[in-house]
Amino acid sequence: MKPTRREVLVTIAALAAPSPAQGQPIFLTAAELECLTALAEAIIPRTDTPGAADAGVPATIDRRLAASPQLAERFRSGMKALDADAIGLAATCRKCGGALHACSQCGNFDTSARFECSQSIPERIVSKQAANSCTFFTPAKTFDLTGSRGVGATPDDARAAFDNLFKK
Repeated sequence: MKPTRREVLVTIAALAAPSPAQGQPIFLTAAELECLTALAEAIIPRTDTPGAADAGVPATIDRRLAASPQLAERFRSGMKALDADAIGLAATCRKCGGALHACSQCGNFDTSARFECSQSIPERIVSKQAANSCTFFTPAKTFDLTGSRGVGATPDDARAAFDNLFKK
């Protein structure tokens, strides 16, 4: 969808506006800004270069949303959909029925750490596959060597890749 001249001018005006004080959103609630910041950092994380939050992406999006009621409505609708799909304590995989809020699905799961968790948990969680109520849970991110999500890989794909290594 091509933006109209008016939408372009509104965007330019919103981006040129002075920034509010750090952490004080114009349009978003504090909780929405926190969620947006986490999403932006997940997409463009801080490494040896600045991340999305360092570059002011959440504040820029906040100003743009304040300038466009239509865009703001779509944004809030998308945020509600994210909340609906969030990994709750009882969430299960649609394919296999396995627990999603489990140690084995957590970004902090580390077999070499105490209690197999990189966080300081008070006691060991025995079943790493079972659902639990750990407050340190954060969904694990899985990527392949190209940086894309490693979804859909099968044992046949691995075998084909191995065979391709020795093809003449």
